Amino acid sequence: MRPIRAVFLPPTTDLLRQPGHILLKDGTAAELRMSQQTDAGALRQFIDRLSAKSKRHRFFSETAPPEEIIASLCDSSNPRSQLTLIATRMSQGRPTIVAAGTYMARDAATAEVSLAVDDLFHGKGIGTVLVEHLALLAVRHGFTQLWAVTHAENLAMREVFRESGFPWQEHVEGGEIEVELSLRPTERTVTQSEWRERVATVASLRPFFQPRAVAIIGASANPAGIGYRLLDALLRGGFSGPVYPINPHAASLAGLPAYPRITKVPGPVDLAVIAVPRQVVLSVASAGATHLGAGFPHPSARACLSASGKGGSRRLGLGGWQRVDILFQVRKETDHA
Repeated sequence: MRPIRAVFLPPTTDLLRQPGHILLKDGTAAELRMSQQTDAGALRQFIDRLSAKSKRHRFFSETAPPEEIIASLCDSSNPRSQLTLIATRMSQGRPTIVAAGTYMARDAATAEVSLAVDDLFHGKGIGTVLVEHLALLAVRHGFTQLWAVTHAENLAMREVFRESGFPWQEHVEGGEIEVELSLRPTERTVTQSEWRERVATVASLRPFFQPRAVAIIGASANPAGIGYRLLDALLRGGFSGPVYPINPHAASLAGLPAYPRITKVPGPVDLAVIAVPRQVVLSVASAGATHLGAGFPHPSARACLSASGKGGSRRLGLGGWQRVDILFQVRKETDHA
């Protein structure tokens, strides 16, 4: 008997109620949420950063749209009429918009969709993720089709529609192309979504198991401390990359130079393990570090995940110190494979 596969593509999070985190192709994360009227200034800055080519593809003009258009894009109070999703990353201590996508009702069944992605984030899959989430939200509000018009030369946008997995058609009108996407899920829609998630998940976990450089935030000289045990396990395990002990009260640890904070290390860090008192974990995580937890209460854990995810980093939490050796054992076995 041929197995039957459910054709269902559920939202990864309820963006109508709260922000969510998405993974990009390179394994980094971004926060995704509905726009608010207070986003007008940040959205203006995002549009101003776009290249002339990106502005032309999004607004059919190389100049930024007037303020009233930007203000309307920030109004998602009536999703049956229109809705805008924005993706943000932390930059210089504050959330910065790196992508924005909007759907607007054309009629009872069809919504026009448009999006723009920061030029520095092209090729990371963020446009496809935006279209997928906009499609799911559009379905929830009664739409069965998305429609878009773009320049024939805008191959990136056409690729976004193709990678979405939704059935689509193109109609050429002069130098412009009209695209129609059916929002009825198919097996290919689900397959494409699962494939994107697998690619992003694998990429996001690679720094955990194959880091090129590791920082131990909270490393210490006290053999009873978790910071000491982490540093000792890493060095004894034969890790060959740079190791950066982070301790503001030590000049060196285990024969290695120590640094007062992670921003002072001389090179890039793939994996940062936080071994500090729980009351200061959030301040460290907000700097974009990776968190290796130790049984935190749920509210603290959620706050830590939110803080680190906004900076684009991926977090891993283990519910107890006795499991810390897992990471290093996996690393050693990988090296000898």
